[in-house]
Amino acid sequence: MFRWLRSLVGSAPTAPVEPESPLISEATLRADDTQEINLSQSTIKVASVWEVADQYIVDNPAQTPFGVHALIMAGATNLMGHSELQEVCQKIQQHGLPDPINPTLRRELTAEELFDLLEWMNVNNIPQEHFRDEPSLMNMIRLFRS
Repeated sequence: MFRWLRSLVGSAPTAPVEPESPLISEATLRADDTQEINLSQSTIKVASVWEVADQYIVDNPAQTPFGVHALIMAGATNLMGHSELQEVCQKIQQHGLPDPINPTLRRELTAEELFDLLEWMNVNNIPQEHFRDEPSLMNMIRLFRS
């Protein structure tokens, strides 16, 4: 019954499997280990909360002034939304590191805007120097909102 799951996690051969249940779609059977879904010309990569939190902690074992940039580098823009971003921040804090989101950003933006800002920064390749101080952050927020 769970052959499709075993093939995803690598404990069974990845040969084509016939669905045993009408709940299993063809897309589920074709999904690969990296959880990539091809949509015409683009690819969406979905990251889990644990993957992003672990990557952040591995890349930044000590406090960093560039927490937002480090979140982007850890794959936070591949999360499914702002609630997962909040979970990542909580997991990072549970490991003894400070909240990676700058207090200025928390104060100025809603949770939804914050997630959208991270995606915007990633698409526009904003360098980490823009996370340095409050005036730089406020300027970046103005650019994002315009």
